Amino acid sequence: MALHKNLIKKWINESKGWGIFVKEPIKKGEIVMIDSGRVLTAQEYFLLSPEQQNLTYQIDLDKVIVPNDFNHISDEWFVNHSCTPNTILSQGKWISSKDLNEGEELTHDYALVWANDLEPFEINPCLCGSKDCRGKMTGDDWKISELQEKYKNQFMPYVMEKIEKAHRL
Repeated sequence: MALHKNLIKKWINESKGWGIFVKEPIKKGEIVMIDSGRVLTAQEYFLLSPEQQNLTYQIDLDKVIVPNDFNHISDEWFVNHSCTPNTILSQGKWISSKDLNEGEELTHDYALVWANDLEPFEINPCLCGSKDCRGKMTGDDWKISELQEKYKNQFMPYVMEKIEKAHRL
């Protein structure tokens, strides 16, 4: 899938790499992209190179989504993490969670999709620059009660199941 017509991929710097930026304003609630990729099992995930593993996100306890072609990675795979994201992911659709202004970077909180089920995940230090930055992002951030309250039902379904199970204990 191509990005929303008002988005463009741009180089940020060596630390952050590429990012997706707003060319013209986008209203809250607009679909900014739709997932494209293929599903791999955990076993297949571990056969990927570390560089390829960095271009995945978890969708179930033992499944990840990866780009369709690692040699020609489509732009939607370059959305960076932020502790104050401006998109949510719902049923394969990336939706703006607020009005997006020209020049703003499209971001997502990786805590919503990664829960250390396949292997420990960590971004340390976090480079998001948000005033609400947690300092680092780990695959255990879903356990933070403030994040559970902030995001409510925006976590991947498999993460929501983990949260609900933890609350029952």
